[in-house]
Amino acid sequence: MYTVAMSADRISPLPASQVLRVVIATCSGLILLLVARRTGERHSIPPLTAFVMLFFVCAIWTFSVNVLLAPTAPVVDAFGRIAPLCIVGFLFVAIRTGSVNWRIAALSLAISIGLQLALGAVSQVDWAECTQFKCGPAGRLYVGGFASENTLARLAGFGFLLALALRRHAKWLWPSLLAASVLVLYSSGSRTSQLAVGIALIAWWGWHLTRSRSLKRLLSFSAPAAIMGFGLWMVYTAGPSDYSNRGGIWARGVAALRIDWLLGAGIDNWSTHVLARNYMHSQGLLLLYAGGVVAVVSFVGMATSALLMASRRNDGYLAALVVYVLISGLVEVMWNPLTLDASLVTVAVLLSAFAPREDSADPQGVTSLQEEDRGPTGRLSARGQRKVRGGHRPHL
Repeated sequence: MYTVAMSADRISPLPASQVLRVVIATCSGLILLLVARRTGERHSIPPLTAFVMLFFVCAIWTFSVNVLLAPTAPVVDAFGRIAPLCIVGFLFVAIRTGSVNWRIAALSLAISIGLQLALGAVSQVDWAECTQFKCGPAGRLYVGGFASENTLARLAGFGFLLALALRRHAKWLWPSLLAASVLVLYSSGSRTSQLAVGIALIAWWGWHLTRSRSLKRLLSFSAPAAIMGFGLWMVYTAGPSDYSNRGGIWARGVAALRIDWLLGAGIDNWSTHVLARNYMHSQGLLLLYAGGVVAVVSFVGMATSALLMASRRNDGYLAALVVYVLISGLVEVMWNPLTLDASLVTVAVLLSAFAPREDSADPQGVTSLQEEDRGPTGRLSARGQRKVRGGHRPHL
């Protein structure tokens, strides 16, 4: 039976476990290459397919590591962690087949987030006392039913960006959602979400002003890696009292991780060996702890795929979403691949932005197709339809 030698402040897996995890990683890579060969186009994988494939690689890898290194976790909990994969898989199929367009997906998410923000006002626990680091404008911090004001503020940030994107599609919804999001961002006192939204708006504006597609592609590959690298640098160099005492949490996490930074230590071991609550306050640290370099690289690849789609469509909204997630992830956890909670909204919002757009200059979305993509009558061939679903629709 697989065993793990543990002490109070470190996790030391047996060498055999490392070999087994390398085997799992190799098999996952081979499956990924096979799927890419079967579903990709002639010379490249569409950004939507790449995004979802990397999501599954990250989720399956972290799930496997957790099962191997946290054998004491309840079996029901272990299989319950597969639920996010099923939801994302269903959404991917709906978008890939054209069953859901961008407007429907965005409106659904906007209504869901708006209801969450509204229901928070009538919850029994809607305010928290100020801390030594921050205080809301009302002398308290608005949490809206969540355990932390930061969780609610992260949802409000997505609501803010969604409202702006829907301003031409939902005349009654977008101003209401925008007002609610602004009010929550202000009353929660969450400086991280406020700053991230501001930077995302600048990215949105700059993305539309940038005419060079080659520059956008360069940013698509370099920006996610640079921001993630900066976040991990913060984690490894912060003092105990830095970043509102987040540095102390990060130091304990790094100490518990020790030699497992390459392949991960298992997400369920965090609460046992670091803190009783899974508040890592760093997207990079969570991925590194849950799945090592494999998880970190997969997440960076997901962000890169989203930016490549934004470059292909000239979609400032999608670029702004990616920037918002990356900046917030410097000091907060924006997505946990093994939990079915509010963090799943991050992947849902990003994935929905890949859906076909109806508000482009070419309503049919076929300006980038070649003559061979059309049938004899001028209608789209099966190949042309696959290219449209794969992300060849332009967006102004």
